[in-house]
Amino acid sequence: MLRMSESAVKGSGGPEAVGHLWGTAPRRPAAYRVANRWRGPVKKYKFLVFTNARDGRDDEFNAWYDEVHLPEVVEVPGFTGAERYAIRPQPGEPDPTHRYLAIYDMETDDVSATLRGMMKKGASGGFRMSDALDDGARTHLYEVITPCKGR
Repeated sequence: MLRMSESAVKGSGGPEAVGHLWGTAPRRPAAYRVANRWRGPVKKYKFLVFTNARDGRDDEFNAWYDEVHLPEVVEVPGFTGAERYAIRPQPGEPDPTHRYLAIYDMETDDVSATLRGMMKKGASGGFRMSDALDDGARTHLYEVITPCKGR
């Protein structure tokens, strides 16, 4: 098993470096020490959240999602960044069921624990929710199997 010195781990930002804005998290080494035990390489995931705003409240919904909700979720250990998208239907396509998509980047060696951490934060009032969010959000979790390829 790969081992790193304590000084190398401390210099990397370590697992305690989570108070960041979305997308600016320091990268952890492939193996790092937590509570006197070594963990192996983390896996990468994409957590997709499909949502809608309540009728006539898109501006309020988008401001809340971008300025409040994304940063609160990305503070959860294991979440490293997020982006949002608005659907642009093409002529002849059926009406979409959800108009908005948030894609959260995750890096963790225990995805279930990371998701439990997010749920625990939500259940304890750690997320300031908005009533501009319509009911019926859908989520899907994907594990990255091929890293992003560029030109």
